[in-house]
Amino acid sequence: MRPSRHGWCARATTSTSPGRMSGRAVALATTDPASLSAPLWDPAIDGHDQPAVIRTATEGQRRAADPQVTAWVAASAGTGKTRVLTNRLLALLLEGVQPSQILALTFTKAAAAEMADRVSEALETWVTLGDEKLHEALFRLAGEHPDKAQMALARRLFARVLEAPGGLNIQTIHAFAQSLLGRFPVEAGVQPGFRVLDDGEAAALLETAVDRHLIGLATRDDPGSAKVFEALGEDSFRAVIAGLVRERGRLLRLRGANKLPAADILAPLRAMLELEDGMTLEGLRDALIGGGQAREPVRAALRAYADWAQTTGKMRNSVNGVIFDAIEWLGLPNESARRLEWRIYNDLFLTGKDEPRILSKLLTKPFVALHPEALEALEREQQQVYALRNAMKALQQANISEALLDTAFDVLDDYETAKAARSRVDFDDLILRTIRLLTAEAGAGLWVAFKLDQGLRHVLVDEAQDTNPDQWAIVRGLTNAFYDGTDPEMGRPDEGFRTSFVVGDLKQSIYGFQRADPQVFQAMKRRFEDDVERAGHQWVAQTLNVTFRSSQPILAAVDCLFRYGDNASGLTFDGEGWPEHLSGKAGAGGLVEVWAQIEPPLKDNNAPVNLLDDDEDEESRPEVELAEILADRIARWTRGDATPGDAGWLEGRQRPMRPEDIMILMRSRSGPFISTLTQRLKTRGVRVAGADRLKLHEEIAVRDLIVLTEYLLQPADDLALATVLRSPLCGISETRLFDWAHHRGSGETLETAIVKAADAGSGEAQAVLGLIRTLRGQLASSPHSFFSFLLNRLGGSEKFSARLGPQGTDALREFLRAALSYERANTPTLPGFLGWLRKAEIEVKRDQDATDGGVRIMTAHGAKGLEAPVVILPQTHRRTDDTSRDRLRWWDPEPAEDGAFNFDARPLPYWKPSEADRPHQTETLERVEKQRVMEEERRLLYVAMTRAEERLYITGWKTQKQGKDKDKAAGTSAAPSWYDQVKEAFEAAGPATGIERLTAVEGEKAAPLFRLYSPHQPAPEARDDGNQKAEDAPSLTRGRVGLDQLAGLRAPAPEEPSPPRPFAPSQMLEDPAAPSPLASLRALGEQAGEAPAAGAPVRGHKSASPFFRGNVLHALLQRLPALPPAERESAARRYLARPALGLAGTQIDAWSEEVLAITDGEAFADLFAPESRAEVAVTGLIGHLVVSGQIDRLVEREHDVWIVDYKTNRPPPVDPDHVAASYRAQLAAYKAVLEGLYPGKPIRTFLLWTETPRLMEVAVNPDDLPPLAKVAASD
Repeated sequence: MRPSRHGWCARATTSTSPGRMSGRAVALATTDPASLSAPLWDPAIDGHDQPAVIRTATEGQRRAADPQVTAWVAASAGTGKTRVLTNRLLALLLEGVQPSQILALTFTKAAAAEMADRVSEALETWVTLGDEKLHEALFRLAGEHPDKAQMALARRLFARVLEAPGGLNIQTIHAFAQSLLGRFPVEAGVQPGFRVLDDGEAAALLETAVDRHLIGLATRDDPGSAKVFEALGEDSFRAVIAGLVRERGRLLRLRGANKLPAADILAPLRAMLELEDGMTLEGLRDALIGGGQAREPVRAALRAYADWAQTTGKMRNSVNGVIFDAIEWLGLPNESARRLEWRIYNDLFLTGKDEPRILSKLLTKPFVALHPEALEALEREQQQVYALRNAMKALQQANISEALLDTAFDVLDDYETAKAARSRVDFDDLILRTIRLLTAEAGAGLWVAFKLDQGLRHVLVDEAQDTNPDQWAIVRGLTNAFYDGTDPEMGRPDEGFRTSFVVGDLKQSIYGFQRADPQVFQAMKRRFEDDVERAGHQWVAQTLNVTFRSSQPILAAVDCLFRYGDNASGLTFDGEGWPEHLSGKAGAGGLVEVWAQIEPPLKDNNAPVNLLDDDEDEESRPEVELAEILADRIARWTRGDATPGDAGWLEGRQRPMRPEDIMILMRSRSGPFISTLTQRLKTRGVRVAGADRLKLHEEIAVRDLIVLTEYLLQPADDLALATVLRSPLCGISETRLFDWAHHRGSGETLETAIVKAADAGSGEAQAVLGLIRTLRGQLASSPHSFFSFLLNRLGGSEKFSARLGPQGTDALREFLRAALSYERANTPTLPGFLGWLRKAEIEVKRDQDATDGGVRIMTAHGAKGLEAPVVILPQTHRRTDDTSRDRLRWWDPEPAEDGAFNFDARPLPYWKPSEADRPHQTETLERVEKQRVMEEERRLLYVAMTRAEERLYITGWKTQKQGKDKDKAAGTSAAPSWYDQVKEAFEAAGPATGIERLTAVEGEKAAPLFRLYSPHQPAPEARDDGNQKAEDAPSLTRGRVGLDQLAGLRAPAPEEPSPPRPFAPSQMLEDPAAPSPLASLRALGEQAGEAPAAGAPVRGHKSASPFFRGNVLHALLQRLPALPPAERESAARRYLARPALGLAGTQIDAWSEEVLAITDGEAFADLFAPESRAEVAVTGLIGHLVVSGQIDRLVEREHDVWIVDYKTNRPPPVDPDHVAASYRAQLAAYKAVLEGLYPGKPIRTFLLWTETPRLMEVAVNPDDLPPLAKVAASD
């Protein structure tokens, strides 16, 4: 181990205990979690002794960032893991590590962009800092004073990173895998130049493969698959097959090179189900209905009961009817008749759930006292019937599991063939093929390992709790060589240092559906620790529990909940206690309230039922009532007139609450609550951000477009036409539609009726027919051209936006993008596109942040990594152990003895039937699965609660079914709802903890029941010890260049001589009060104060910057039109794939699609005609002001001149009246200059929105000129 040039090594030579803290924090961290009567937080920590907490956090972050050690960091929510990752990267660079030797793997692209941005910001800042400020920044990083050589190196790092091929390797694991496969395509078994399928394309290919299999069922003798399809139904069948194919890594390992059949693979499943060879359903059923002489005691017992019933008058009734039914069944003349009604005999012994009946109660005590031998005979038979019935269930489960697995293999083969024919891979392929590359023990595998080991020396893994076993296999493949003691470059003992860094939080592992598992996280930790210690390297296990997001009351509520009872089960492991959370926000106040649930209305069973009005009681439903209450309260909070002490005043921000301050977190998107709440908020004038996910096929605007196209393709479809007429595209009233439809003649279509109305002079009918005929003339166009024509040329987009708002616009934009994706891989026809769209079921994920400018309503899963001052949890009523929907299960026949995760396991898939059809052998497996789901739901609740910064509100509603479920669950281990868990913990906490129990006002709905509050206090005066603030202490970006240092750079340019010398466009006027006679045309527009794009991220990697994106798209639009159309796509992709741009594969796909939709689109042909020019530099006078600028596209036509400016904003406005004033000013200035160059020709001004894409004419006049130009023009 070489000596460190910083001070980290001296502080981290031994393993650090996860819970070890120093000073004041020791007493707090070791507080007995069972002491529920103790205060939930120490007022000293909340204010007076705050620096001790900050020092604890700072030292923990520094230990984790030590570049000389391999570190495993458990970071609770909001404790600064991104900062630790950033500092670790910077520390490695300061140790002299080359950028190409570092690989940081993140879970999301947003996390990668944020980390890259922070590193770049720090390195850029170091270049310009003076010695004193740089010394302070480096001291805060390492806790040691840097020497001159280290400071000089720090200033060179920015240039070193810029000059490194590809820059810093900060990527998602999928992006890394894609780059690796692109580097070694032959070794990976993929075609060079392969492309990654997006989710929609992959789903469509898979659906096509399933369709081929289903069609084959009708043409081949495959009774097994046919019976499975009949038993499951089409939807369930498709879902299970898709689930199996998604796990093809497991399937391929089970199948092996010899392609074993499902029966051989699932033999252990049959053994577990206690099935014998040769057992058939027919044989088991025969055993059940037969019996011969062995059943004579049963006959005797039933005859005895019949005689006794006749003697005593106990004839057939609702209780003993099953006995008389069985007697009649036994008297049937032949076995065939009994076979048809075999369930009659089954029902004598088993209940409707196939559980054994209590026969003594059925026969009654008097009869049993007279005939005890009858009860004994029937109980013996009951055991036989139960065993046979259970064997039938087990055999049915095994048969269906085998048939599904064989079907999945067939579908998988078809799917793989389809991908190979298109030179495509999907996201799962990226991972699986990378694993093969990194784990192959001979041939190409050794070559790849050698090439990687030559450069890679440090691997960092973010969000490790969300990493699944396959992804961990990649990490292990990259790091195994770190600890084997040899240097692959020198072939001798490693004289350098190679490290791994892993950060995650078990408490936030919520992606079990992607096979993320806390047990995997724990197992990997043990593996890394063993490897590091065996190699003699340094190992640090560090826990971070000081959070800088949430105030102490919120953290106290979290601790109260999860240290109560067994609520921490699944959040802590290996006997660890619940980790106490501490707040690093000095003096920050906070509020937690639990509101009463909304009760369902009492049902009047005697009230008349209105069969025609399904929505009769809609307003009285509890979820609708809660939506009304929330909308009212949020509207009051966000009016903007709140003052200190009001409910709408944010103490932490010292301002009134805004809509974007509020985040409403849901358990799931199912149900009407989200749409109801959104509508109620909009009705009250509260802005609501767009949905975090869009399912295209469920969006109203998209469904309207699909129905319209179906009608155009099938004109006799009157229902489709009626739907179109009522849509925003036509806006025909219900009364008018009824008139047209009602007066049709016999056999007359609705369109014919509209034609007659048009001939009679109806303006509405004439407009509808005009639209229909215009669109029919476009049916031969490609899907993208057709829908672009409808939405842009015909104004359909504006109509949808006016009716549906921003979400409708988002859906239409994604719909057009889907059309481009379809055309890229398929013959572009409208019928084909509609079929593809149904199969693809495209779901668009949208990043949401506070810049969306509205209340955010999203799932707790979608909120991972986000935060908000105010968080509301309204959907807390559901039980947390419901696993009924998932019909595919995996079972490990050889689990590890200690219960730990087994990386070498080969789990087997099996079909999970409904509870009534489930054999008892799988009950243990189901209990384990329910426990797993319940624990993950608790972790999801932890994630939801820790999104809150200042306020947390917990509420919900009850359902009629919920009360029944609670009654059923009494005395069982069924999991309580989120709401019940919180309420029970708060009730047990007692008043001494600071939790106030409130008395609700009679008649008040959703009244507060519990409150935990701490007022905001001014932060204590910071000490000058280098540890004042946690944000400052370990951060490297706080010492920014001061304004005083920039004074020389920002000073106005000296006055130019007359005539002035034109400046370049980038030289903009800084001081409007002292104008220069010359200004950049773009600068004039920018003086108007352009706001950021609505969808733009606040910060991120350069590829996430709207300005970077705009520059790249401008460059492509300048160059591509000069190329032949056939060469444009490849040229665009080559340009975007340049390492200097740092774009991910999905960004390359999306950006190239966006540009090609314009350069190749029929609607934009005039822009790229021979008489048009790109990037035209213009200079002219507006009054005495010399203006210089560059027009993106200038089109000189015979009768007019077009000025076209490209805009890449997301989302673009739908109406020219809503175009930003800065854009209008820019176009007006261009027009004013060109009017002198083209006298007598009209000058028309346009904006080309690349995202839609759409060419929008924006009429401008002198009033739109920037103020500076107006003054000049008037002189």
